[in-house]
Amino acid sequence: MGRFAPKVLAWLAASALAVSCGPAAAPPPETPAGGGGEASAPVEPPLPRVSDPGLDPALVRAPIADLRTTGPSAVGGRTRDALRGVMEAQEARIRYCFQLAEREGLTPSGTVSVQLAVGPDGVVKAAEVIEDQTGIETFAECVLSIARRAVFPAAEGPVGVIYPFALHGGQ
Repeated sequence: MGRFAPKVLAWLAASALAVSCGPAAAPPPETPAGGGGEASAPVEPPLPRVSDPGLDPALVRAPIADLRTTGPSAVGGRTRDALRGVMEAQEARIRYCFQLAEREGLTPSGTVSVQLAVGPDGVVKAAEVIEDQTGIETFAECVLSIARRAVFPAAEGPVGVIYPFALHGGQ
């Protein structure tokens, strides 16, 4: 990430607080007495990338539902329609990423495709951006931050999900 790291972390922290679907986020830590510094919002620990060599072998060998193309009606004990429905529900939250980009004077357009490794419990265990046509790294990371919070139906085994968020300027 290099020189973009501070902005990415700020966007991820802001998106984690603004688009959280679960219980209210914990308040930022308090500044120590006499510290004089600003408190910073907690940043969620990153999930491993799907391509990380240390990833659970069961997740690596899981069948993949590439929702960019047509394929079998069910993958990994889950229907493609159910997987697609979960990801389409995330699209409404992507508006937040657009708002952040617009504040920076940017208008994202193109496709951001993400790959997720989903455990049998339906929780995303690893995630990464595999295609970013927007060319805006911080925007793609914000989209990934939202996609990794998706919760899928539980099934007997893990599944990989590839989903393209097709974006058009001003969306």
